[in-house]
Amino acid sequence: MLYASLTGPLIGVYIPLPYDDEGENRALLNKSKLAKLWCSVYTEDQVDGMIEEHGGVKLPARWSLNL
Repeated sequence: MLYASLTGPLIGVYIPLPYDDEGENRALLNKSKLAKLWCSVYTEDQVDGMIEEHGGVKLPARWSLNL
């Protein structure tokens, strides 16, 4: 699963993405309400490592359906 990191007041929040392809997810994010709030796309292992090192939270999978 891929996740997008959020910025601004939502820094440290990672939202699950619906597609396995990074490009498709980036296109979706750029057209969504999160267009100005997302920063990067990461794998689940990368997100787990960042949360372990810096803190943060992964949102439940159901959030990916609300983009």
